Amino acid sequence: MPSADGLVFAMHPRTGVRSLDELAAAQGPMTIALRGEPEHALQSIMDDVLAAIGQSRASLKASGVSLEGNGGIPFPASAKFQALVAGELDGIFDEGADEWMAAVINAGMNVFGIGEAAVARLEALGYRRRILDNGILTLDFSGWAIFVHANAADDLVEMICAALVAREAAVTCRNTSDAPYDVPLHPAAERFWRSHGDL
Repeated sequence: MPSADGLVFAMHPRTGVRSLDELAAAQGPMTIALRGEPEHALQSIMDDVLAAIGQSRASLKASGVSLEGNGGIPFPASAKFQALVAGELDGIFDEGADEWMAAVINAGMNVFGIGEAAVARLEALGYRRRILDNGILTLDFSGWAIFVHANAADDLVEMICAALVAREAAVTCRNTSDAPYDVPLHPAAERFWRSHGDL
């Protein structure tokens, strides 16, 4: 299901931090808000991003930089977004770039992505790169895939595909920027989408 998405790093300008490398060299105290749910995928993704720049939560904490769970996507009307703009938070690292990046730039915050060398390391782990509209290089989380077990019955997979066709204005089986797929299709799904003219 198409859904353009990417990781955004935003810091209050008083911190002077304009990149992950500058964050790694910064001295706190600083508080950066991550997604609030401890089991959210962004938690492990942040660990991978930090490792790609030679850092960890522990190394940042030793420098006085605290990464703390805080709410959901920082939509402009959210308390988390407003806390950053007011200077009550030093930064927000979150996904959903298309939902809040323009507003945080307009609010005067420092917004950045991930350096090329770190992105290359992350790609080796299976992540995808994305260049946001303003040229920021970051990680891509676009698209919502439906996963089935490789041994799922063909008729079940065909029923799922048929249900998606019924909503084809909102879904696609084409490899596009807002709905990428880089995992194999179930054989029954591949047959279905080919017969439907989508592959």
